[in-house]
This record gives sequence, C-alpha cells and structure tokens, in this order.
Amino acid sequence: DSQGLYVTYSGYRFGEDNGHVYYSDDLGSNWTDLGSGLPDIPVNDIVKHESGLLVIATDIGVLGTTDPESGWAELGSLMPSVVVTDLHLDDPNDLLYAATYGRSSYKIDINSIILGLDSQQGSGISLYPNPADTRLNLQVENGLIGESIRIYDALGRVVGEDVVTGRTQQLDVSGLPSGHYYIQIGKRPAEKLVVR
Repeated sequence: DSQGLYVTYSGYRFGEDNGHVYYSDDLGSNWTDLGSGLPDIPVNDIVKHESGLLVIATDIGVLGTTDPESGWAELGSLMPSVVVTDLHLDDPNDLLYAATYGRSSYKIDINSIILGLDSQQGSGISLYPNPADTRLNLQVENGLIGESIRIYDALGRVVGEDVVTGRTQQLDVSGLPSGHYYIQIGKRPAEKLVVR
C-alpha cells in the first residue's frame, strides 16, 4: 500500500497459534494491531483493494473488512472453510484469486463483496467477531430492540433463540458445533455466522 505497510504472520514460527495482522505508516518503526477482532487462527497473506477493502488469507478461509476495528467477515460464500495460503488481486478486473491447501483455487468478484459489505453495514446489524468461538457481540440500531433473534443451522433448523435487549449485547454460541450458521434479527435478512 502506498500509504503504509501491512504485515501478517501465522504465529507457528513463534510457538503460538494467534493470527496477526499489523499496519505501519512509518516504514516499520511502529505497528498497529489490526487483528483484535480475529479468532486465534493463522493469517497467511493480506491484500488491499483500492476501495479500502482489506482481505486476508487464513486457515479457515478468506476474511475481509473495510474497518478492522468493527471486525472481519467471511468472504466468498461458495468457498469451503479451508486453509488459504495465498491471495492475488487482479485490479483491472476487480477479481480476487485465493489459493487453498488441497482444495484448488477460487475466484471472487470484488465488486459483489464491496456491495455485500456495504449492504450488511447498512442493515443496522453488526456481528463480531465473525468467525466466533464462544461469544458473539451483537450491535443493532434502536428500532430492533425487542425483536427476536434466531440462529439457524445450514439445514434451516432453529438452533438458538433470544431477544434483542439493547443496542449491544453478547450471545453465547459455545454450545454450537463448529460450522456455518445464519442469524436473523426480526424480519431482517439473515446474516452469515461462522462458529469455530
């Protein structure tokens, strides 16, 4: 990036399993941790799109954000949860290529991702961290307080229910097996949720 340096490391080299993403705007003299919303997973690569979208290759797939402080979201809805080792941006065509370990490579349209992130941010619902381990933070606009919360598994079965009690609250997802889920607030479109 012409405005600074982005660095990732897996953590395996240092005897720890924390994923890390850092940014420096002074040629490496000082670093800012951008991975605070990430689960403890190795991060293998990072690219930045001209729109400001940051994309990382992790051991559970491709994650992206336009604001690291607000959390990271899974990108590429048809990608399996698999180790992604390398990313390549085809800037002129707005395409992202993700190379996986043992599952071939995938092509993702950056335009649809940017539009998808914008529509999620405009929905009045924010979920983080996503993927989640035991706790999921939920932020909603005032109009959703009192609405029902339903978590669906991949087969459409309700596996968790709650009610929005305030603009921010935590949901316990520790009882859910690892996998892909959907969370719906009231009648809003469901948001994708990954539990590690």
